Amino acid sequence: MLDRARVTRMRCLLDQAMPSEPPRLPRASSLSVSAVATGPLPRRALVKQLALAVARYGLQPEVDAYLAAAGCASLNGLEQAQLERIAAWVTQEVDRMATACDSPDAPPAR
Repeated sequence: MLDRARVTRMRCLLDQAMPSEPPRLPRASSLSVSAVATGPLPRRALVKQLALAVARYGLQPEVDAYLAAAGCASLNGLEQAQLERIAAWVTQEVDRMATACDSPDAPPAR
């Protein structure tokens, strides 16, 4: 009988401690700098997001060509407008890969 009381008490405590629904995190649908936040931290976060997406989706040769054309050695050397432009392109490419759409620059694969 003592064990049932402990189990019931523990269940009540767990129910009170846990929220009824887990908190939902906002989904990041694109790589972009927040219009509100300015300074080095949002830029650094964008550069890191770009580097992760480029590595994950195999876009390094294209990004390297863009960096060479811009005259920079890395994403950190790009100006803000250039960084936002490459972020928009990477976002488009990732979206195309996620929906299995062909790139407009490549011949159709089907």
